[in-house]
Amino acid sequence: MRGSGSKGGSFELVTPSDGLLKLRNLMPGHYRFSASHELFGEGRLERRFEGGEDDVEVITLVQRP
Repeated sequence: MRGSGSKGGSFELVTPSDGLLKLRNLMPGHYRFSASHELFGEGRLERRFEGGEDDVEVITLVQRP
């Protein structure tokens, strides 16, 4: 998974086999996330965090033709 924030910075992470990542202590701001898998496809998510949320977000992967 890759991500970047509106206030700068970016990251790239490899998920464990269950595909679950926990991102903690994100600074408030707008974030873009993208995920890809060679068999399951690609997905994207944009989200604004105000700070202190304890939410779950799901990125659905879709195979492109």
